Amino acid sequence: LTSTGVELLASTMLGPVELGGDATLQTVDLTDPTAGVTNQPENLPEVFGSVHAAVPLPLQVRGFAEMRHTGKQYCISPSTGEDVELKAGTIVNANVARSWPLRSGGGLVRNLEASVAVDNIGDAALYDQCGLPRPGRLMRFQMKVY
Repeated sequence: LTSTGVELLASTMLGPVELGGDATLQTVDLTDPTAGVTNQPENLPEVFGSVHAAVPLPLQVRGFAEMRHTGKQYCISPSTGEDVELKAGTIVNANVARSWPLRSGGGLVRNLEASVAVDNIGDAALYDQCGLPRPGRLMRFQMKVY
């Protein structure tokens, strides 16, 4: 397995708004020198990354949105042993959260946070392996005490 590439990360604050992202660009080759065969490696897209934003909303709520992109990648067909291309795709995630202080000063528990999130809002079908999709749309309701 030979892989060369670059990973880029960025993050900034524009007033109360946080913006950020990451990108990985790579070239990956999988060669069996004894057989003289080169295959596309599984689970290693040549392009993937994300962009996100976190913004304050009314009533002390914080909003977060993210787009995650995975470029085309390959899997090996269990029936033929051939490389099969898995299409590129992008998923969008979002959540809103609010925290409340429970008490000031010391103590083990100081805050309560409630959040509502939706992962893969568009219910995009992305595959990492032949016939095995990533999870579809997921709604989460969470209470966190810390």
